[in-house]
Amino acid sequence: MTKFLLTLFGLALITCAQSDANAQSNRKLKGNGKRGSAQQKKYVQSSQSFKLLKHKPANKRGLPKVDFRAGPIRKLGQGLSISVTNQGTVMSPKSIVSVAVYDVKTRQLLMTKSLTLSAMRANQTSRVIFVPPQGKTIMVRAKVDPGNRVPELNERNNEIATRFQMP
Repeated sequence: MTKFLLTLFGLALITCAQSDANAQSNRKLKGNGKRGSAQQKKYVQSSQSFKLLKHKPANKRGLPKVDFRAGPIRKLGQGLSISVTNQGTVMSPKSIVSVAVYDVKTRQLLMTKSLTLSAMRANQTSRVIFVPPQGKTIMVRAKVDPGNRVPELNERNNEIATRFQMP
């Protein structure tokens, strides 16, 4: 049996790699009756007793499981289509896509729009469509979940900007 001792904030953390010979005593500690050849346990030593720490898998620790990705933006007749993909592992809630359209020459804001994005399954792509001002060269900026109401795996892929010459 190998033991490592690490003192952190006045507590001792001991990790034991246990063999099959100790499997029977492990069942009493675990309470689930499963066998394993190289199981790991972690204990925290308080002032007089040891406490067993149960470790949850990473996806059960409250970490985000949704990941919106904005783009690409494409022409669709006289309008524009913005694709949004949920690259996460669970269904996303409803959200918003915020769109700002600028005139490239004057750098003037021409319009803003908030478009509703329906809930999406994992790896599903949805499109939102809008009609921008015509007859100009424009810069379109789209941002998914602008208020950061949905915790995500990657917040850096929520925004895209593209330039278009509108007829």
